[in-house]
Amino acid sequence: MIRILLTTTLLLVASVAVSADARAVGRASADKDRAAAAQLVYGLTSNPRYAYRSRKPDDALSSQVFDAYLDALGRASFSAGDLQGFEKYRQALDEAVMRGKLDPIYEIAAASVRPSGTPLDRDQVLEAFLNAYVETIDPKQAYYSPFVGQRLNPGSRPPVRAVTTKSVLETDGKRVGVIALGKFDAARPASGEVARMLLELSHAGVNGVLLDLRGNGGGSLREVIALEGLFLGRVPMMQIRESNGRISLEGSDTDQAWAGPLAVLVDRATTSGAEMLVAALQDHGRALVIGEATDGTGTLQNPVDMDLGYVGATPRYGRVNLTIAEVFRLDGSPLDSVGVIPDIALENGLPAPRKRDARPASEPIRAARDFKPPVNRVDTAALKTRLKSSASVTGTDVVLDQAASLLIQTVVGELDWSPAIGR
Repeated sequence: MIRILLTTTLLLVASVAVSADARAVGRASADKDRAAAAQLVYGLTSNPRYAYRSRKPDDALSSQVFDAYLDALGRASFSAGDLQGFEKYRQALDEAVMRGKLDPIYEIAAASVRPSGTPLDRDQVLEAFLNAYVETIDPKQAYYSPFVGQRLNPGSRPPVRAVTTKSVLETDGKRVGVIALGKFDAARPASGEVARMLLELSHAGVNGVLLDLRGNGGGSLREVIALEGLFLGRVPMMQIRESNGRISLEGSDTDQAWAGPLAVLVDRATTSGAEMLVAALQDHGRALVIGEATDGTGTLQNPVDMDLGYVGATPRYGRVNLTIAEVFRLDGSPLDSVGVIPDIALENGLPAPRKRDARPASEPIRAARDFKPPVNRVDTAALKTRLKSSASVTGTDVVLDQAASLLIQTVVGELDWSPAIGR
């Protein structure tokens, strides 16, 4: 974690250094500031000291950015003749970012016929283009203009649950404590709330705990590790590889708060820090993972304020969420672009969230020292068979009810499923 913080500091220092050169281009007009913002983005994303997946501009990158930019603006908003005419810029957009010469992107956007009839302003155009650029390098990165209130293509992910809630389900004659986790916010730590809820559920005598992580986007890495500790104790959790190639083994200093039967419910919108939590629980054989394969976001991003060091009443250059590291599981396999595969599949029944083009998964790294895969004795086929004939529950969330029933089946003698912490 210390190394990650050091990397973050380097990124912020780098943004100041790059911005000093870019600002020399001139501050006389908004267009010059937009040109400087493009150069700042180029400086951050092309330098391997700062960006985990740095990439130097070339014709291949320019061609990919060209297609991504047209997609962001909406290809249907252009005539066939316009699209053909813009091919002259296919291999010139890398130069546009490097030199801050943005006339081609403005010319392309001006030909777009918007449904509202109102053309995009230049700040919207710049944000759409720089997002096409940074997301082509790494789909998890993003650029945010200080002058655009709503992104052109904000995506369609469901809203993140704001708070963590607790309830108890009665199923198969037993009681399951359900904790639906909200965002892992460092400003309002979920780990403290979950620790309190686990104590209350323990006093209530529940037979198992079900974590509901459907639609959860994670959040603070510190909170991810603290939450993992509540169920695992002080054991290794994950491996983190930084932009300089250094690999560190991260673990929690949190004491275990629940050692009883545990299951986790996930779906395709379970992403980022929430996936890291689930992966650690699965790697230690600590929880039965139920639901759909998760999103596959196993990277760490740092928000780089490109206005850092600029003194003024109005921001000028915006912010880049830059990928600075990647998370690997204890066995060395990547989490990014792969996600967590559940032990038992249960379809959520909701439309899949909009998914950006995924990068190929990284090559595995070495397994963490002394790591041994858990011995999981659960018979998932038998569990599914018993689920069909198990007692019904009275809740309105069918998937949650099924997951609770599956958890209860694991504490039935003939289908015993024992955690293998630290094995």
